[in-house]
Amino acid sequence: MVVSQPLRWVFLLIFLGFWGCSEVKNPAGSGAVDLSGRGRLYSDTLFATLDTFYTTLVSTGASNQLLLGEYRGLRTRTLLRFENLPDSGSVIDSAALILYYFNAVGWDSSSRFLAQAYRVMEDWVENDTVNYAVSYEDNISEPVWIDPTADSLVLSIDTTLIQNWVNGDTTGKRRGLLIDFHEATFIQSFYSRTTSKEPVLRLGVRQPDTTFADSLVFLPDTTLLDTATADLFVLDYSGHSNLLDLNRLYLGHGASRRILLKLDIPDTIPPTSTINQALLELFVDQGDSANVGQMSANPRPNIELYRITSPDWPSSPSSVTVDSAYYLSGSLYQAKLEVNIHPLFQGWVRGDWENMGVLIKSYFDHTDVDQQAFYSSEEPDSLLRPRLQLIYSIEDEGSD
Repeated sequence: MVVSQPLRWVFLLIFLGFWGCSEVKNPAGSGAVDLSGRGRLYSDTLFATLDTFYTTLVSTGASNQLLLGEYRGLRTRTLLRFENLPDSGSVIDSAALILYYFNAVGWDSSSRFLAQAYRVMEDWVENDTVNYAVSYEDNISEPVWIDPTADSLVLSIDTTLIQNWVNGDTTGKRRGLLIDFHEATFIQSFYSRTTSKEPVLRLGVRQPDTTFADSLVFLPDTTLLDTATADLFVLDYSGHSNLLDLNRLYLGHGASRRILLKLDIPDTIPPTSTINQALLELFVDQGDSANVGQMSANPRPNIELYRITSPDWPSSPSSVTVDSAYYLSGSLYQAKLEVNIHPLFQGWVRGDWENMGVLIKSYFDHTDVDQQAFYSSEEPDSLLRPRLQLIYSIEDEGSD
């Protein structure tokens, strides 16, 4: 680490004026320099001294997507539940599940796979993390080819199951449907119930005509549309883990991958210093074979950074604890992740809290299976390692 010589205000203000103009291009505005401090300015570049990542499953019930298929070892299936069914006594003549296509990951025009519906055999909760191995039996639809160029997927559902749901038969308890796949080479996503194109169970129904009290007479067929009352996608990432490069850091969705890192604070920065800029930068390895999806395609702020509160995370990353009430926002855009940790670094320098490092996660880690790889502190090229661009000021002795 090399600390530059003190710079006079007049020259550095000119330099920062040009620098500040270039940083405006940053979509999150994370490169802003605070010039509120007094005294001489210093600049430095700090590199991570510890870094790793860990994987945890998150609930996908609030996602705007439902996923199905397999790509680069990630396997996904969809669960749906419908509870706004016709009254008991109604006759179900037809049933079809309609899912509207969203987009596809890893698809090309020569690839396709079959989707099929099954009866779920155990209870599940939409806002919980549901195991990929949720039990099911009895395929209750014929297999249908997935076609990403179409508007919707339509699966004809066995009316016996829906009739049992309507009748309240305990053997047909309304645990919902599982949509599974056969030999997929890409992941297809569909709109979830949180969108305007929510999943629909289209029912052909005959209902009793209550004007005839002495005999059972049914009204002609009526088409009813029952929208999903719960849905999510479940994920198995065990096969994908074999593709990960242990010399990389990963952010991921679904199988939420989170980065942990620590930078040591030099003794040359006194506690009374004013931190003018502390810009944390991580660089994307765009050629990593484990990358999935388009996490970095949108310039909006999409990263959350938390202060770590447990010192033993290097030996047990998944047991890390953070100050969940205090986090900073940043952006992952194209080839770089940026977070302005200026207020956090200022607190470390002042001694407001102990420097145990930071946790970085995606704000959208429940939405899909996108993933991005970053160069770690093990990268031979030092320009690609995680780093902090630091500017700070030290007040001159005897200054007013």
